[in-house]
Amino acid sequence: MNINDRVRKLEEQRRRRDVMVSRLCANIKRQVSWIATVLALVSGWLACAYVRIPFPGVGNLPGLVMIWDYAIMLLILLLSMLAALVILTMPPLHTKDIESGLQHIALVDRYGFSPALVLNQGLEHSNIRELRFYSRGIAKETWIKRQSAVEDVLNVHWIEEPQYGGRRRNNRNYIVLIVAPGAESKREEPLYDDEL
Repeated sequence: MNINDRVRKLEEQRRRRDVMVSRLCANIKRQVSWIATVLALVSGWLACAYVRIPFPGVGNLPGLVMIWDYAIMLLILLLSMLAALVILTMPPLHTKDIESGLQHIALVDRYGFSPALVLNQGLEHSNIRELRFYSRGIAKETWIKRQSAVEDVLNVHWIEEPQYGGRRRNNRNYIVLIVAPGAESKREEPLYDDEL
């Protein structure tokens, strides 16, 4: 195996891990994700209480039947916890479209990875959205230079310049875009103040 292939594979593994952890953190903060997670866990616990799968074969051995019942309950609990974990690490809506659009305009790092969408959240009582990307290896200046291409491919316009992510907005691995749908409409007619 070539050293470049090895480095690319390691970078891909790191990227996948970082994106999953970022999506987990973003989904934990969302109420909808918590509701779906709690429903998955509660349904698993209810299934443990009410679902009985009979022991295959003859049930003459009560110790073996008891082990079978506990194994089924444990399997159901594990499956419900796995379902909860899947819900908490799910990508945001339209992730594939957004990431493939950025790949299409060649907004990629040196390994050919486009930014990974971590969060696609609407701001309250408006059509403005916050898009947070894992963008390791793609400078903020590159985003600014490619603004028109990014806006065209995502069919949005930027409300403000891209910012770094993280708690204190100083993590260079994340880029946050505040966008509104469609092209920006410019006011053509003059604005008058009727009270003057």
